[in-house]
Amino acid sequence: MPRYTGQIFAEYYSLQLPASLKAETYALGLKLHYPGEERDARLALSSSLLNEQSYYRLGSVQVIDRP
Repeated sequence: MPRYTGQIFAEYYSLQLPASLKAETYALGLKLHYPGEERDARLALSSSLLNEQSYYRLGSVQVIDRP
């Protein structure tokens, strides 16, 4: 595992949400998949964050009604 250097790498993404998506709070998760090997990557995060579909829970996102 690489040594922690204190650097922060930020990435930003925009998502197009379906118009039919209800306004409520949703769980936000992350999974990295190796398509050529047909397996998921394991991250250096606590295994207690993994759900039954092997997604790491990162937090939640609140979707609000559009005007």
